[in-house]
Amino acid sequence: MELSVFDTKGSEVKKVSARDEVFAVEVKQSVIHGMVRWQRAKQRAGTHATLNLGRMAGGGRKPFKQKGLGRARAGSRNSPLWVGGAVSFGPQPRDYSFKLPRKVRRQALLGVLSDKASRNEVTILSGFDVEQPKTKAFADILGALKLSKIEEGRKRAKKVAFLFAEGEEAAAISARNISTVSILPVAAANVYDLVHVDHILFSERAFDELQDRLIAQIEGRAGEGSAVEAA
Repeated sequence: MELSVFDTKGSEVKKVSARDEVFAVEVKQSVIHGMVRWQRAKQRAGTHATLNLGRMAGGGRKPFKQKGLGRARAGSRNSPLWVGGAVSFGPQPRDYSFKLPRKVRRQALLGVLSDKASRNEVTILSGFDVEQPKTKAFADILGALKLSKIEEGRKRAKKVAFLFAEGEEAAAISARNISTVSILPVAAANVYDLVHVDHILFSERAFDELQDRLIAQIEGRAGEGSAVEAA
């Protein structure tokens, strides 16, 4: 597979080879869905809590005598039946995370990249090397690449994920203040952030770095600490 590389004016300057092992794998929606669930579960704080009988203070004295009042018997003011009483079987702090095999996580990321590539929703940007962040310059690039305007039949502009490599922070900051763009260091590329955008925009260095890293993982040459693998 080949992907087009564009300059800052929106003109195609060359094509680069995209490995089929990364950008042309079988897309399994169930695997991607499982990965999204896994990421969201890891992000849940799980700090919800309710007062059960064991955590409430007081309530040890019987509020009124057992018989003779014509009322239903009661043994504690903390009864779940009473207003202001304890909560029965309410939520307690818990960890929502669950295990997902590393190979499945990697396959989900490959699936998202392949799905985007098959829909022509992957673009590689070359030549945007700036020392000082310039939001207008990046906005002009989006316009040249036709990623900022609302297309016919769409009610909103495209959401774009801009992946950048180490040392390209100025380019990333240039995109940070654009509402339709989310910025991601290539080491933090993950399924959840990529599946929720309409288009993936790589810097040329970020594309090479991500592809090399994923190929290394597929061939078993990467360490377990790889950020992409653990995403």
